[in-house]
Amino acid sequence: MRLNHLTAANDILNHAQALAARYAHDGCLLVREVLGTAEIEALTEQAAAALQRWGIASAAPHQDELRWNGTPLGCRDPDDLDTIPALTTLIDGFNTPTQPLRGVIDRICGHPMHLWRNAYLFTAIPDDPAYVTRPHQDAFALSATGDYRRVWVALTAIPFADGGLAVALGSHHAGRLPQREFPELKWRTTLGDPASTTPVRGVDPELVNDHWHTAEFHPGDALIFHSDLLHRGLPATSDRIRIALGIVASGETDPRPAATFTQPENRARKRRARELATVLDLSEDQLAQVHSDLLMTGQPVTVTTMRSALAGDHEHWRQHAPGHQATRKHS
Repeated sequence: MRLNHLTAANDILNHAQALAARYAHDGCLLVREVLGTAEIEALTEQAAAALQRWGIASAAPHQDELRWNGTPLGCRDPDDLDTIPALTTLIDGFNTPTQPLRGVIDRICGHPMHLWRNAYLFTAIPDDPAYVTRPHQDAFALSATGDYRRVWVALTAIPFADGGLAVALGSHHAGRLPQREFPELKWRTTLGDPASTTPVRGVDPELVNDHWHTAEFHPGDALIFHSDLLHRGLPATSDRIRIALGIVASGETDPRPAATFTQPENRARKRRARELATVLDLSEDQLAQVHSDLLMTGQPVTVTTMRSALAGDHEHWRQHAPGHQATRKHS
């Protein structure tokens, strides 16, 4: 794996054309100090408390950072992190006129953006099998012509190549890339959600010559990148725990789901769908499709709605769902 340094875009934030040109070329912008100190402190303090309750983290001596204490991650409930008050407050204010983060993202993107409610916290520790080396593309874009971006914000200091996020600059120009299985990786097991037997799939890194860009991240620094940009979590080289915030943003007037749910709401819906899938005798592929369709349309998870989605009635829902104007982007 080859790693190069990303160049921050702060020096061209006041030059809209240069900013747009760099984003169009690279598919990514590194912007320093996107999130304010008060928000960072509230999020990290409450996230750290949750990790310490899990028994996996301890504060480093004389340093304001968390270190892994060697305890295996095991089976944890991610709702412990995604329901912290600081994250709930941030999400509730996402699209209000006074939200500073929304204003900064609007400025970076060059036009008004809408922040989706499914924001969540990434927490990576050295023995965590998830978010480590699987190269992948996100799949939330609903229109080929819309502006759909992932906003990844570091909440803790991340030295260069010690965990963090790496991107393959310019890979978004290739569109959706083929996937292969990664038998050496496994999905993270969470409380109430049995370990997936579905193989971990991702994009072969050799398609981009295993060539990546990353940076030394400071709390509040953000990577804002195209939904088709290939990216990956880097393995840790120390006992440092990395915490980051993930947000989906789309143009204010671009199509989006009829309703977006918080991550705990999404997980509850998925658990209910899995329970009903047994009743309906659905395959894993059918379950994934039905669950995705119900998320897109904001429909409740019931036997009736799942049967209708399976029968293809979801196209009718998409056309009539409040505020929804488009079908999903084909990959």
